[in-house]
Amino acid sequence: MLEIDKDMLGCIDTNAQFKLQTNMAMILDRKEMRQGMKTSCQMAGRNCPTMFVIHRTAAGKWNNRIIGSIAGNIVNNKYYDFTSEVFSFTDAELDVSNKALVVLVSGPEANVDIYFKHFEMEMITDGIYPNPDAPCNDLIVHGSVGNFHSTMPWTNAGGVLYVVDDEVDGAFYRHSERDRGGFALKQDIQIPACVIRGSIYKYSMTTRVNNAQAGFKITPYMRVMSEGQPRGRWIPIVDCPAQADEDGWVTCEGDFKMSRWVNVATSMQLYIMSNAGGDIDYKELSLTFVSNDREQKLIVPDSVTECWDVGAEVMLSSQTIDHFAELVTKVTSIEPTGDGMVALGLEDSAQRWIIKEEEEEFSKPELALLSRNIVFKGDGEHVKEKGAHVQVFHTPNQVQSINGIEFKNMGQLGEKGRYPLHLHMNGVLEGTTLSKNVVRDSFQRCYVIHGTHSVLLYDNIAYNTTGHCFFFEDGCEIDNTLDRNLGARTLVAEKLVGDDETDDEPSTYWLSNGDNW
Repeated sequence: MLEIDKDMLGCIDTNAQFKLQTNMAMILDRKEMRQGMKTSCQMAGRNCPTMFVIHRTAAGKWNNRIIGSIAGNIVNNKYYDFTSEVFSFTDAELDVSNKALVVLVSGPEANVDIYFKHFEMEMITDGIYPNPDAPCNDLIVHGSVGNFHSTMPWTNAGGVLYVVDDEVDGAFYRHSERDRGGFALKQDIQIPACVIRGSIYKYSMTTRVNNAQAGFKITPYMRVMSEGQPRGRWIPIVDCPAQADEDGWVTCEGDFKMSRWVNVATSMQLYIMSNAGGDIDYKELSLTFVSNDREQKLIVPDSVTECWDVGAEVMLSSQTIDHFAELVTKVTSIEPTGDGMVALGLEDSAQRWIIKEEEEEFSKPELALLSRNIVFKGDGEHVKEKGAHVQVFHTPNQVQSINGIEFKNMGQLGEKGRYPLHLHMNGVLEGTTLSKNVVRDSFQRCYVIHGTHSVLLYDNIAYNTTGHCFFFEDGCEIDNTLDRNLGARTLVAEKLVGDDETDDEPSTYWLSNGDNW
């Protein structure tokens, strides 16, 4: 049984859809099994487990409805997956004056136990929230009804908005009782940071009109709200041709370039309006990212041309609080711009401003070259325990220099001392440098300094690595210097070197002795 806390009732919308999923078994004890006993569900299909939504009113009356039932012929002592039908809670069930609201599985008869391996109620969210992996790709959320038969998050200004499920046309939105053109379908732009001046988005909608007047036109607008503009600025997105009832479904699409006003926006909404009254059906709506020429190029010092070339792979670190929002792409062109700078053309575009002139230095993302001409690559691309490793050990007072190398698929997960680049028990190595190296896709740690002192780690990169990365192992290491190093996408280790290790809570920099720099 799952009881819905009363504090949650205000968070549940009657349009929201849910499904109940269980993995369960009807259990008889060994004695009953030896006696050949069977449940009535197994023998006759009666008293089989049934899924209910039950609520108790303020007056104490119990009300229930079935949201799923299990067919007969269920073998005892065997686990099965059961899923309810898709359901929504009613207004009566969500009434805050109710004494109880529960979702439960009932049955079979009293002498039969029900065992659960899992019991969960899940909200169906496909298509109603931005895609977390690419939140800026489509600014319209839930542009088609899909599996979520709700109008969320669409709202309507005037008229009535609801979902129609037709045998011929499938499911679509209908905005009816539109007595005049000002009645609109609208949606908030949920991630306004995606909307950047110069960005080009492709708008598309498939519509059908009913009871439309002659010359009926549907026009989408972007309403941009900003300080000092209480009514906002209304920017037409695309010019769609006139529609008539006999046209049936019509698709209108075109490119829309974000204007300068979006830079000062406090909020934005999409409004779809018409020039006259008439009902409108909506089947597909989207506003998908195409490009942003202003962001396709990054302006950087021309010193990069000494080592960077077309085809080189680069990484732009996350521009948000999301640690895993970096961009890895390739350089497509390098063009001088004068004043000691060059413009890097990129194969993929970041979908927001990289740097604004007024931003402080600390808020700027990092741009790192991942490619190197010399590559050490392990064979263990798909076997984490068999990566290669490089170790410099027991060479006191012998100056080492390891510079400009890419280490890929290195390290052996869970194996002590098997790291991509490991300086082990060397004592003092004054003059030794590890610089301009890249450790990427490592299986265990990155740059490990153990019992070694006076080493300079300068301009090194670590990307997509497992466990602690720049790692001083015992805490006895002193007089080492870390300068201009960068780590990104530091991942949790699934297997530890030892019980007292903490790579399952990894730090990009792990230094346990303050006598380093």
